[in-house]
Amino acid sequence: MRISNILLLLAFLLVSSISSADTASEKQAERLLETMNVDQAFEQTITQMLDIQLQQNPKNGTQLFPYPKNGAQLFP
Repeated sequence: MRISNILLLLAFLLVSSISSADTASEKQAERLLETMNVDQAFEQTITQMLDIQLQQNPKNGTQLFPYPKNGAQLFP
């Protein structure tokens, strides 16, 4: 009984050390993404893809963007 408790304690300690390593890895990955300005690149990619889709089929522009780009134009 005592040996199983010790093994269980060791298993919990091992799991907790692994999970803290994951947290450190996540922080490093987040820092890397921030350094590379991935959020800006992602927005640029989305804009480029929408522009390409609109060039290929301009009729979809009214379906994708039924409202003017400038929100102030919605209210007279």
